[in-house]
Amino acid sequence: MNLKTIFTYKTDRSAPVTVQRRVLRLLAGFLVFMLACTVLSRAADSLTVAQVTTEKPARAAIPHTLEKDGRLEPAEERPVTAESGILVGSVAVGEGQRVKAGDLLFTLDADDLARQVLEKQLELQRAQLQLQEAQRKAALGEEKAELSALRAQEDYDMAMERSRLALRQAGEDRRRARQALRDYKNDNDVDDEEDDEDLDPTYIALRDDYRAKQRAYEEALSDQNRAKVDAERALEDLELKDPDNSAATLGIDVRLRQLELSRLQTLAEAGGEICAPVDGAVTALSVASGKRTADEAAALLAGEEAGLRFTCEITDDEREYLSPGDKVKLELPGHKRADGRVESIAALADKNGSAKVTVSLPAGKGEAGMSAMMSATTRSEQYRTTVPVSALHKEGEQYYVLAVRETESVLGVEQSAERLNVTLLDRNETTAAVEGPLTTDDRIITGGNKTVRENDRVRPETA
Repeated sequence: MNLKTIFTYKTDRSAPVTVQRRVLRLLAGFLVFMLACTVLSRAADSLTVAQVTTEKPARAAIPHTLEKDGRLEPAEERPVTAESGILVGSVAVGEGQRVKAGDLLFTLDADDLARQVLEKQLELQRAQLQLQEAQRKAALGEEKAELSALRAQEDYDMAMERSRLALRQAGEDRRRARQALRDYKNDNDVDDEEDDEDLDPTYIALRDDYRAKQRAYEEALSDQNRAKVDAERALEDLELKDPDNSAATLGIDVRLRQLELSRLQTLAEAGGEICAPVDGAVTALSVASGKRTADEAAALLAGEEAGLRFTCEITDDEREYLSPGDKVKLELPGHKRADGRVESIAALADKNGSAKVTVSLPAGKGEAGMSAMMSATTRSEQYRTTVPVSALHKEGEQYYVLAVRETESVLGVEQSAERLNVTLLDRNETTAAVEGPLTTDDRIITGGNKTVRENDRVRPETA
């Protein structure tokens, strides 16, 4: 008897109930009960087991999109300067205002300008008098120097002549004493090797006289050498004397004062008016009515022919996704778009960990001061294994993913989550490149209707 016979068996109510019929009824009831339990178990299982979505690892590159807000600035600004320290009478323009070449920017106070012109004239006169005095002293000093050199040369010549005469006289005295000693010795047959007690007193006197004359000659020769050295050093000291450059220095000072006075006089002749040198827009203005001009540009003008550039700030971590020369997209107000190229990326000294990006724009795109957004996309190398970011988990410093694994049980084949440790290589907002024990056939859990942990039973969604 098979199961089909049991389930299709129909009792004959007119026949008497036998033991066999009772057994069949009980067996049929038991099977119905087991079927109901199985249905209830499956229903309970569907409520407790997590239903998950999966995706297989793929070989792909990771795109990185960098979006940054910034502003449009003039590509080139021309400074407008004025002499520093002059009171400003009035200002005719404001920042952002467009001007034509020759338009009035600001006016210097006429009274203050006239006073400074007079002060500079007096300072120039004083400097010129100081220069004249220095030139007179310099001329007198040159005469003194020439006279000192002439006298030093005369002293040298006189010293050499005196020493020459003294040496010649000492030589002559030595020669005479030597000759007198030699003549007496020859005439009297004197033996030099005898003691002074046995020698003739006359011979001793002549010998001592010769020795004295020899010493006098040597001293005269030494005096001549010493006199020559002293005289030559005196001449050298005159030649090495520091030159007096005070007149030349004052001459430079006079010339600088003349130039400064000339600039002030030119300003005064123009009525103290400072005008725009070119057509453009005023991008910066550092002067104000009632305040004095500083030693810096009074205004900055962006010439219309110079074009614009986009600037923004990025972090050091974002610098790896952008390089000079890269092409970028710019979104301008009014849903306008423009292409640009990165000119430079420079670190900001006052902001540690940040850099300034400068992007050049084509002519005629946008206006100075506009806000804009830069978008730059770069693609990484081709990675062997990539997974959705939603599949990536982290415990401490260790990244891991959960893969669906099938196992045999008494109730049949079960599916559970297995942990696979991986190394994160790269990532963006949606995709992560990893390295680990993954294959292209693995089903990586990317989400589910409840939190899934390692070894939890799961039920993948069917397509």
